[in-house]
Amino acid sequence: MVEREEGGVESAFPKLQEEVNGFLDNPSAGSAFNFINCATELKNEDAIKLSDNDNSLVVRVFWAVNYVLFDKDVSAAQEVFLSKSCGEPSDDEVLIWFFLLVRCRVLVDATYEAFSTVRKRQLSIVGKAAKEMVRLKWRYEGPDEQLLNYIFQLRQSIKSKELTRESVVLSLYLNKTDIVAVEVNEHAWLKHEFNRLLPLA
Repeated sequence: MVEREEGGVESAFPKLQEEVNGFLDNPSAGSAFNFINCATELKNEDAIKLSDNDNSLVVRVFWAVNYVLFDKDVSAAQEVFLSKSCGEPSDDEVLIWFFLLVRCRVLVDATYEAFSTVRKRQLSIVGKAAKEMVRLKWRYEGPDEQLLNYIFQLRQSIKSKELTRESVVLSLYLNKTDIVAVEVNEHAWLKHEFNRLLPLA
């Protein structure tokens, strides 16, 4: 069993706990970046040595981040973080796992599975999660009509301004002005957002 070291853990480990709590209070790609960055700093400083049987949420976050980022081993991270031996993953764990994968830009089956779980549980941040999924696919697969179709498929079951914005941005990029015109006619609030949407496109 690996024992905790004296010194660094007392200051570094609570900081990771704070960042995880901050994410759970406001789940987003930005707050996910904070806990991911904190976990990587702990590895780099070698400030934390955790016992093998410490199964707290923040400990599992630490190991999951480092498996994904440094070992490129998503399956090992998933086993540590979502092991059924700890019971069915909670909504908080599902959120952390999904945002960890998308923020680390991992486009694998596990990402789709995590997003599917977010949707099935009808979590309140499903709109944010869908936007992150779209942007992940945009980065890895490119901005094309297939992605636009994917967005419209999502919008059939997920009603969110985030997805509407993403479809308009991509339509502008693809020069599909007819789609943009329809969207603006259906969603008057878009007229006030073009200064934000055009740079994204």
